[in-house]
Amino acid sequence: MMKITTKAIFSWDKDCQSYKEIYNEYYLYDGEIAYCEDEEDEEDEEDEEDEEDEEGYDFSSQPLWKKILFGGVMILGVIGLFDMFGIISVFDGDDTCDLSGCDRQGQGWDYFSESQGRAFGQDMVGCIRKYSSAIGYCSRSHCWQDQ
Repeated sequence: MMKITTKAIFSWDKDCQSYKEIYNEYYLYDGEIAYCEDEEDEEDEEDEEDEEDEEGYDFSSQPLWKKILFGGVMILGVIGLFDMFGIISVFDGDDTCDLSGCDRQGQGWDYFSESQGRAFGQDMVGCIRKYSSAIGYCSRSHCWQDQ
């Protein structure tokens, strides 16, 4: 026997912070159940999936815009990885310290007047090092000197 719900009404419970069912209309059903697919369809789908696994992903069937987007994302990802590990630098400008007279390479230190998030219960404002960047100041002390 199966319970088939035909109408259900829910209401938001502020105390539990979840929806609670307040009304339900249903009937009990004890009969045959028809499924959307028969066994032959399921076997055909499994065969198609096996063929795709053997051949690999068929990229040629994708529209041109998806191919271009995928290629662009892959190129940007490789450039980002190379830049992150210091193999190449994609910055066109001078990557030396922002403090006038300092010739050392910037190490990602920069001054932020607005919070860059929270760490250990403290707002991250002031001179903060962002490791994803090789520009800015070479040290925290140079960052504070320029403020």
